[in-house]
Amino acid sequence: MVSRRATTAYNAATYERLWGVARFHPPSRTPWFPVLAALAAQAPARLEVGPGMWPRLPVEGTHVVELSAHALEGLGAHGAIPHAGLLHEVAFPTATFDLIAIFEVLEHVDDDRALLRELARIAKPGATLAASVPMGMTHWTAWDDYAGHVRRYEPDELRAKLAAAGFAIERFEVRPTTMSKGAAALFAPLCRAFPRLSMRITEAVFLPAACRQVLAWRDASQWSACTAGAGECTLVCRRN
Repeated sequence: MVSRRATTAYNAATYERLWGVARFHPPSRTPWFPVLAALAAQAPARLEVGPGMWPRLPVEGTHVVELSAHALEGLGAHGAIPHAGLLHEVAFPTATFDLIAIFEVLEHVDDDRALLRELARIAKPGATLAASVPMGMTHWTAWDDYAGHVRRYEPDELRAKLAAAGFAIERFEVRPTTMSKGAAALFAPLCRAFPRLSMRITEAVFLPAACRQVLAWRDASQWSACTAGAGECTLVCRRN
């Protein structure tokens, strides 16, 4: 079994390489922005965990926690309030934030239950958590290995872990997996060998395609019916 320290070190090194050659991508270009901007407008105290150079929340005035020095510098230049390290190391006071975003991060963490508890601790009662994760271990590819994923979530597992931490799903959207097994088998080695080239391909091809997606937001009552077989999921949750 890989240790938590080794997992963290791998992710820190991998994403410092990638974010070090990435360009800042404003959140207003993403299909998630209309929902997140509306939430942010009602949330004076905001936090985004692990956004890299591609944040989802409005950047100015938002606290960001990151392992990548390059990403922190880039986000700070656009008005974010940067914090280096892991979330528990920053040690925000209890009940600090009205809105927390954590996109494509939970799947990288060995002890995701502990991270969710820390998110619940620093969230105000009634605060919003916006999160995205890859779904379904049947969709596992070489990209998951390269990206440092520990898991892809099963629907019941994800809902149960959120509930245990004190978060209730209010709405969600699901999509097919973004990369086929064949494409992942080709792209993951390219990323390892040529991070600058792979990032340019991502910014020219994959990122614009992701931003053209049309999201269908659904009520939490449709969770079981709509998440079976999903490859990607974004959730908006309420802190109980």
